[in-house]
Amino acid sequence: MTVKGQVVDEGCSLKEMGQKGGDHEKAEEMAQCAIDCAKRGEPVALLTADGKVYRIAGGLAANNNAKLVPHMNHTVEITGDVTEKDGKVQIAANDLKMVK
Repeated sequence: MTVKGQVVDEGCSLKEMGQKGGDHEKAEEMAQCAIDCAKRGEPVALLTADGKVYRIAGGLAANNNAKLVPHMNHTVEITGDVTEKDGKVQIAANDLKMVK
């Protein structure tokens, strides 16, 4: 399945999107926090335009999200196997494609 969305960290970004008064005063702070969280190996997700969240797994998430860090906060397409695990939908893939 191919899914298009924004690469975000599952913690801060998803919790604070659309909220005011969170831990991050400015959008730049939240964007940098997402990168820092991804570098620490925290879960990264794909957030679709309709609000669906897919946890990213497989080779893309290996080595503390090494392949995902350069794409944090960008819109991409990921083609992979979609499954449900621990109540969360996840997509397992090794590569992604930037969306123009």
